[in-house]
Amino acid sequence: MTKTVRNWVVSAFVILFAVIGAYYIFQGEEGADHSSPHSDHSSHDEHSHDANENSVKPTIDIEVIYTDTALAISLADEDGNMPELMLTHEKWMHLIVINEQLDTFIHLHPEQLDDGTFYVEYALEPDLYQLFVDIKPINSPYQPEPIELNLNAEATHQHAHLTNEGTNVKEVDGIIVELNHDDIKAGETVPLIFDLTNATPEPYLGALGHVVIVDEQLTNFIHVHPQTTDQTVFHAFFENAGMYKVWSEFKVDGVVHTFSYIIEVEE
Repeated sequence: MTKTVRNWVVSAFVILFAVIGAYYIFQGEEGADHSSPHSDHSSHDEHSHDANENSVKPTIDIEVIYTDTALAISLADEDGNMPELMLTHEKWMHLIVINEQLDTFIHLHPEQLDDGTFYVEYALEPDLYQLFVDIKPINSPYQPEPIELNLNAEATHQHAHLTNEGTNVKEVDGIIVELNHDDIKAGETVPLIFDLTNATPEPYLGALGHVVIVDEQLTNFIHVHPQTTDQTVFHAFFENAGMYKVWSEFKVDGVVHTFSYIIEVEE
């Protein structure tokens, strides 16, 4: 092979490798541009349901029947079978009952019967309620959605109009609890700090407290717990601006006490 031919062959290989290298660099840049902007999510409490989960497509069918003084709840997955549930805060199911005017809040724990139905005895007053069945299916995405229960009430659907109360210090049964927080903006996670000024909270269902939050329309449901075992600090994500009702539950001297607040979420 002559020197001229050898030089030509070497030059051809150099050009070929340069083209291949440029191609892979280009592909790598293209792949980086298409990575998900939402890949970094901070985790919340294992049993927390925040409003930012509202986009989850329901995969569990729920039927609620109220007869006399009892509630019966049936669950079925996409195949019509009873879904396998994870125990969350010592219970298979947390049932939250809130009336349309947001002045009735009930936190129940139905027990599962032999036929798979969940059952709890509780006498509800005539009213229009929204029920939130809070469960954690093992193999299915799930976000509690409001289930209407009308007990001889006129279904006006005139939702509550919440206004600032002027104070975040509440007293129930002699126990004083103050809610502290920074300005709350939509699309952000905010710490809600509850200060029990004259009492010491006791562990209740595996946590130092329980907090449920809904908006005026009862469409955004948030259920959170402290992330530590020694502080009553709750982290909640608010997807939308508006007025919200907050219920906090704390166990003191063996008794669970409920405190309610109104907060505003800004744009």
